[in-house]
Amino acid sequence: MEHAKVISLEEFRHERVQAEARQRLHERIDRWLDRVEAGVKGESPTLEQLAKEVFAMRHELTGMVTEALVEQRHVNAMERRTIPCPHCGRLLRGRGPHSRTVETMVGSVFLTRPYFYCVGCQDGFYPLDETLQLSEHRKQ
Repeated sequence: MEHAKVISLEEFRHERVQAEARQRLHERIDRWLDRVEAGVKGESPTLEQLAKEVFAMRHELTGMVTEALVEQRHVNAMERRTIPCPHCGRLLRGRGPHSRTVETMVGSVFLTRPYFYCVGCQDGFYPLDETLQLSEHRKQ
């Protein structure tokens, strides 16, 4: 008789989040491929025509993949509801979500993350931005 594998709730949640993120990425890649195919004219395009179209749209694809990896690896920071203030320790509630698009060497990455503000310290921050070591600028 075999024993059932026991996993923690956190492991289950992590696996579910990864599977959902991969599914969304697969759907986006399918739409991207549809646009690539629509951009290539003719019934029997040459390799050069196909390669040019893929090359022209490559940053969109690599940006999507990077975005999905951020979503998978940093889901806790993206969904965080509370956090202690790093200065005074007061428990802060997330405000948001706030969106931001950053330009990377592989393409645009769209981020949705909570913002936290401490009234006592008069300081606000985005923990995900800190985790990802993002600069204040759009281009990273």
